[in-house]
Amino acid sequence: MAFAAAVVLVAPAVASAHPGHDDGQTAQNPALLSAVVMLGGGPDHFSAAVFRRALSTPAAGEDQTLRTAVGTAVVDRFDDVFTYVVLDGIGTMKRSGKPLPPPTSTDAKAVAAALYQAGLHDGAFDVEHLFDTLFSPAIHNHAMVAVGRKYGANGETAYHVVFARLVQDLAKT
Repeated sequence: MAFAAAVVLVAPAVASAHPGHDDGQTAQNPALLSAVVMLGGGPDHFSAAVFRRALSTPAAGEDQTLRTAVGTAVVDRFDDVFTYVVLDGIGTMKRSGKPLPPPTSTDAKAVAAALYQAGLHDGAFDVEHLFDTLFSPAIHNHAMVAVGRKYGANGETAYHVVFARLVQDLAKT
């Protein structure tokens, strides 16, 4: 009972920290999530670090650009947190009877462009909209709460900031 009350009290605070989140209005694109998963090593061995390096292959120096912009510790935390988020999201989908379909593409440039397009909301890039599109609004909400509990605010910030920066940087190349 106390846990349920804590979740009810924390959920609005978490949601308000993510103003771009549109609470159920976004359709999930599981084929795009599958592309992310495949670039990161597959559903059984997904790694955000592998995904990040695979996605940025066409853009020489993206790893250093990210580390210079946001800091090495933030990039490393992203690798831990985003790995957790993706594996948790895949598990939630699997338990709901929704297996991952074949990926839209495994070409890094095409996936980066698709991620950017999926994040566009009202003409601007919104990482919250991108997460809703990848995971579904319900799974994204679950991930926000789980990440907050497991990694704290710094973990949540890292996975949002690095992913947004990575996708936006690569959309320009």
